[in-house]
Amino acid sequence: AWSRHADYAMPLGPSLLIIRGLHQRFVALLESLTEEQWRHPVRHPEHGQLDVEDIARRYAGHCDNHIQQMNAVGAKFGW
Repeated sequence: AWSRHADYAMPLGPSLLIIRGLHQRFVALLESLTEEQWRHPVRHPEHGQLDVEDIARRYAGHCDNHIQQMNAVGAKFGW
């Protein structure tokens, strides 16, 4: 269903700029945290009680998965 939205027909560049900007902001935030803040409990709607370090680790894995997907599609279509 998502692929039927108009933004899927756009070039990939603008989306990559959004992701790069988001990641830069996220890195700046995470680098500013104290050790105590890394251990702060967070309630995730799907995974329950986690700490900030767990959230960051899951986010990194999620992003890695998307990069692998993009690379696989790019390889398939010669990008």
